[in-house]
Amino acid sequence: MNTKFKILIVFIVLLSIMITSVLYGCDNNNFMDKNEAVEELSSWMSMIKDDTLVKELVIPGSHDSGTKDMSNVFETQDQDYYDQLKQGVRYFDTRVMYSNDDFYMFHTAKGELKYQKVLDDVNKFLTKNPSEFIVLDFQYLDGGKDEMVFDMLEDTLGKDKLVNVSGSAIDFVNNLKVGEMRGKCLVFVGKDQSELNRPYQISRDKDTEPREGSALHSYYIKSYNTSSSEIYLSEHISKYIDMYKESNGGLFVLQGQLTHKLVGDIEEMEEGHDANMNKYVYDLYNSENLQYINIIMRDFVNCEKSSYILRLNIAKDNIKTDMAEEYKNMLANYISL
Repeated sequence: MNTKFKILIVFIVLLSIMITSVLYGCDNNNFMDKNEAVEELSSWMSMIKDDTLVKELVIPGSHDSGTKDMSNVFETQDQDYYDQLKQGVRYFDTRVMYSNDDFYMFHTAKGELKYQKVLDDVNKFLTKNPSEFIVLDFQYLDGGKDEMVFDMLEDTLGKDKLVNVSGSAIDFVNNLKVGEMRGKCLVFVGKDQSELNRPYQISRDKDTEPREGSALHSYYIKSYNTSSSEIYLSEHISKYIDMYKESNGGLFVLQGQLTHKLVGDIEEMEEGHDANMNKYVYDLYNSENLQYINIIMRDFVNCEKSSYILRLNIAKDNIKTDMAEEYKNMLANYISL
């Protein structure tokens, strides 16, 4: 074998390794890509019909929303609230802990993100984008300073940005329309309705355990969400939809994330689940279950994930007729329609 031929062989081998590495790297990290958010994602609700019921709207949601900069066994999001809002997210799984004379977001352990920063982000975004509304789901509070959590909420947002409940909470939520919500926050708390003493607070369930007056259902069964991505999507996720069918309505959060049985790298787990979940959401467009889909919660939210979820509003006929093309063009920046 002559020298030139040997050099050619070595070159081909090295080129193959480089191409494989690049392709593998792009595919492996695709779910973490943060494509720049187009301006329309900050105001996508402006394209929704005013008379659309909130429970009929399809909304991108964020699981353990305040975990940016936590360790890889607790971090489920790598952006703060404002950046998530810019990428289309409108539902936030908000967990607040009182520690060291201040309030922080937490996920089992205390995070670095301060609760006041979260409130400032929400207030800034709603002030800048009055067509939008946000669902804050205070699933867990820790540290024994619950009332101060809501004092801070009122002080930062002002009571005019908080939606007060009139009459039965479940009836109120079932009949709430998008046009009535613009520029405001809908607030859910992980307590029975009888334990809540502020007019904007609404009870939410605990996993599969109903609470008195609950108007938000976010079902979670550990054995389901700790299964493989394929088994979760083929066997278990539809059971959550069936549970909602048996409820008395209210908002429905469909859990799109997996969880570890014990402790593990959440980013690594999402890496193997992301494309499967995106396909599941895409296929909901023609599914008989579409009528029950409301909020879809994801780990490591981004523009692509939001776009797959927002596409379902087209199938539900929630888009204003004169803004249908603009809405589709917004989504086409990230996904194929």
